[in-house]
Amino acid sequence: MSKKAVFKRLKELEPNFVWNDDLRKIYDNIYSNHKQKQIILIGSVGSGKTLAMQAMNINGNTFVDIPLVEILYEYERGGFERIDKYLYNEVVNNFNVRSKQPFDICIQDIGIDNTSLQFFGTKAKDLVNNILLIRHEIFKKYGKLTHITTNDTLVKLKAAYGERNLSRLQENSVLIVFPTHDYRRKIK
Repeated sequence: MSKKAVFKRLKELEPNFVWNDDLRKIYDNIYSNHKQKQIILIGSVGSGKTLAMQAMNINGNTFVDIPLVEILYEYERGGFERIDKYLYNEVVNNFNVRSKQPFDICIQDIGIDNTSLQFFGTKAKDLVNNILLIRHEIFKKYGKLTHITTNDTLVKLKAAYGERNLSRLQENSVLIVFPTHDYRRKIK
């Protein structure tokens, strides 16, 4: 995928997207790193984090793009069995042998789980904490990346998931902070 293809995809996703020097630098940084490093995009609501990752994911060939709310919904419907596809993605072959086939993912909106929401007695925040720990192990063992987007700051992420998990999240990661501007309001 070329940088030109990414920019073309960006215009398809959001025809009214307007470039500025700051956004061009951010997109260059994401483009340069998204296949070898984990990307952590931090920014306010409407700053373009989700749009940026969707533009990098041409035809869904780079990673699975999944909103955190969908993972929480899947967990509510059936526990860890339902969300394994975002973790180890265990597959049973013709000989009834399980094999793990994890893949790269982008989890959108980490931090929306910081509520009192519970599933089967498990707090959503604790569930996400476990997901992030498992995805770190998947990175260490299989080299599969976990990109994330969040409206939270690093301080809020540390408070929610602990210093240990934040440190693991940042391992082999590029932290990119988006401008604090809601581009959706300008577009509409």
